[in-house]
Amino acid sequence: MRFAGAPLAFALALAPLACGGGAAPPAPACAAWETRADDGSCVGPGVRASGCASGFTSDGQGGCGATMPATSCAAGAIAVPGDVACRPIGPADPPTCTPGTFALPGESSCHDLGDDCGAAPWGAIPVDGTTRYVDGAYAGGASDGTSARPWTHLADAAKAASAGDIVAIAAGHYAESLVVDKPLRLWGRCAALVTIETSAGSPAIWIAAGGAKSEVHQLALTGDGLGVRVDSGADGATLDRLWIHDLTGLGARARAASTLSRSLVESVGGIGVAISAAAVVLDHAAIRALHADAAGNVGLGVTVDGGGRAEVHASLVEQARSSGLLAVDGDALIEGSIVRETLPSEDGSVEGHGIDFQPGSTPRTLSVTGSLVERTQEIGILVFGKTIATIDATVVRGVRVGSSGYGGEGIAVQADDTGVPEVHVTGSLLEGNHFAGLYDRGGDVLVEGSVARGTGADATHAGHGFAARDDVATRPGTLTIRGSAIDSCRGSGITAIGTSLDVESTFVHDMLPDATGQTGYGISALGDTSPSLRGALTLRGSVIASCLSAGVSVSVADATLEDTVIRDTQHAPKTGMFGFAVVVGNPADSARSSLVMRRCLLASSSESGLVAVQSDATLEDTLLRDVAPLDDGSFGDGVSCMQASTVTLTRARVVGSARAGIASFGSSVTLGDSAVGCDAFDLDGEPDVDGTGAASFALEGAACGCDASEPCQVLHSTLAAPSAL
Repeated sequence: MRFAGAPLAFALALAPLACGGGAAPPAPACAAWETRADDGSCVGPGVRASGCASGFTSDGQGGCGATMPATSCAAGAIAVPGDVACRPIGPADPPTCTPGTFALPGESSCHDLGDDCGAAPWGAIPVDGTTRYVDGAYAGGASDGTSARPWTHLADAAKAASAGDIVAIAAGHYAESLVVDKPLRLWGRCAALVTIETSAGSPAIWIAAGGAKSEVHQLALTGDGLGVRVDSGADGATLDRLWIHDLTGLGARARAASTLSRSLVESVGGIGVAISAAAVVLDHAAIRALHADAAGNVGLGVTVDGGGRAEVHASLVEQARSSGLLAVDGDALIEGSIVRETLPSEDGSVEGHGIDFQPGSTPRTLSVTGSLVERTQEIGILVFGKTIATIDATVVRGVRVGSSGYGGEGIAVQADDTGVPEVHVTGSLLEGNHFAGLYDRGGDVLVEGSVARGTGADATHAGHGFAARDDVATRPGTLTIRGSAIDSCRGSGITAIGTSLDVESTFVHDMLPDATGQTGYGISALGDTSPSLRGALTLRGSVIASCLSAGVSVSVADATLEDTVIRDTQHAPKTGMFGFAVVVGNPADSARSSLVMRRCLLASSSESGLVAVQSDATLEDTLLRDVAPLDDGSFGDGVSCMQASTVTLTRARVVGSARAGIASFGSSVTLGDSAVGCDAFDLDGEPDVDGTGAASFALEGAACGCDASEPCQVLHSTLAAPSAL
């Protein structure tokens, strides 16, 4: 008969009667595998109701379930444990627009810069006593800058104007370059009708040091050269509603504090906007379709260097080459913006990253909030070296593999000789990336309230929700994941190699097989053999459900699991084998691994619930139940240990195994106040897998049978040991 819940064992005791009345009867004694709770009740093994983390609820059977929406979230929406409905994050993806038109984050239709052209000749240009007029079509002669006799060339107007004057520019094509060496306010009728075309590599508009607080509005800039140059000393420059397009050189270069707003930069050479040693704001700007220039710049969207700072608000960077935004020794704040479809360099030598952030001689800061990075090549967001980065309420999705066959990481964190990155990811979605939602190489990464899903790799790589690996040149690194959800990844939910991994209040579920059909692990914590670094895993208050081959795998590592549920692990579709809730160790390991489990539930696994291979495992107050055989009817052990492993169970329960409750192959098992029952047979001892070494059992207060009322007996049934992963 299968185990259906063992009755409590009662031990009656008589208490003396108190004077004046009878004393309350003593509380029933708890079973050996139970503990007495503060309220006097007996508590069995498994996760206690009070041990379910925030966002999880007790199932009343030693486990917890995640509070989540009934259906999967749509693209661009997330739910983490505790959410009853999906929440959209990041800006809405605008349509792709034709040249000369654009749509910004959240907009549903394309538009151009000609909506405010107004009536000829000056439209809605501000007019006051300082206004100087330019009209290239004026043929009356005797120009003096008045509206009746306007200048015909921009340079003449700028020369005649005084500091602070408005220069009003009528519709026309002006083949010249303009140097602004005093504060002027340049206003075109609109960018659709007023074009300045430069030549010979000069800037169309050059705001020199004397041009501080100058303004440039409603113009189109094109030609053989760069669009706008803002020199050091020209702080406070405003560039507004410009169409900077079809240039051989850069769209804009700023070496002074300035603002580019409501503008379109497209089809320019080398760099869309280059920022050096200055704070520059990009607000409601679109930068796209970049190409290489003669100076060797490959077509970058936005660059920051020399200690400068870029603030990017509600803007779009698309179809840049190599990098949508590249910061080298600079800071960046990106808010409500989109970086998408970054392409490799035209010669294919450089991949196409969304955001590249690299420090210089001092630590730098990156903040990405409420934004979207998508359809880039190799990496979505790269955080390198001694950087402090915050990524909040942001979507990173659809990152493709690089031309080398590697990459495909939504967020990549890389330590180097400048130092260790510190990265905090909150409330974000990493979706549909190739290799990993986030990959940490030696950094210190904290992920909170975020979702990784749908990672899928090719036949030679697994896809991971989160992955971490030590960086040989620096240090192991740390990856901490709290209050998050990981699902539908092809390979593993979380993999950490030579890294300290801490997972808390997290739901890992519904892993898919990788292209080889062999893996779909929930969590894998491994050591690194070169250099020799042990892995470390702490897993608390979490649920690992519906994974393939293994719910949790530990190899050359030390793991502690507390208040955690691992359930419904299935065998791999290709091999038809495994399906372990937890496996610790591997025959090929160079060192022993260790596992401690406290107040955990391992339920409904396949082939074996817990497998220990040349490792040391301790289970306290843990419930292991309902292990199914493989499809051919073989195996089905609650605990399998081999190759001189040691397994200690204290106040634990193993019930409902298809074959042995505990099968020891040349290993040592200690049962302290624990129960094994309702299995085909409870305890089995065999030689080790190589035929040497005897199994040993220390039965210290152990009980067996469905009702845990029978003494335990160790059988020798010539069972086969499970294969290692």
